[in-house]
Amino acid sequence: MFQMENMMMMMKIAVLCVIILAMPDIVTGYPSGAPSGACESMTPNHGAPASVPPVPYTLTVSSTTYNCGDVITVTLANATSGDTFKGFLCQARPDVNRSSTVGKLAASGALAATTNCGDGAITHSESSDKISAVFTWTASGDNPTVNIVCTVVKAKTTFWVKGVRQPITFSGTTGTCSKAMGSRGSGFLVLVLSILVALQWKLTVA
Repeated sequence: MFQMENMMMMMKIAVLCVIILAMPDIVTGYPSGAPSGACESMTPNHGAPASVPPVPYTLTVSSTTYNCGDVITVTLANATSGDTFKGFLCQARPDVNRSSTVGKLAASGALAATTNCGDGAITHSESSDKISAVFTWTASGDNPTVNIVCTVVKAKTTFWVKGVRQPITFSGTTGTCSKAMGSRGSGFLVLVLSILVALQWKLTVA
């Protein structure tokens, strides 16, 4: 009987320890960025429903059109001075409702961010209050439209899923991006072959 009571007590202590260890995530959400499980839906697992519009944030880009390899600056910012945000998950999606991304999103300036969801996404890596987040999108491919779309977290239970978005349209000729990549690859191959021929000629002369 005594052993059974001790066992029950130990089990209760173990459960309590698990709860205490989990408390930081329960209280603060995900201070180191959106987890991989949120990549597809872009929905924080905060145990609360998403907030409804209006969204107190804006998303602007340095250019609303792109061509092969362009680098475009993206700015997520508060619409009014009182509306800071703690976290964000932004992705470059040809289709807002599908999880596939294109190009590469990267932090700019002093922004602390990471890419938990792959090259075509970016998320916060710390949870301080922010008035803006500046990053870049490096274009790839020739999708007719690429949408920079963001989920923004103001507080654990206050967030907007895909709340802000900005479309960027392709301004080039379809198929030219892949051709340009092929041309660069061919040029490199020609250079390597030229070096090999020169080396062979030098060895023959010697």
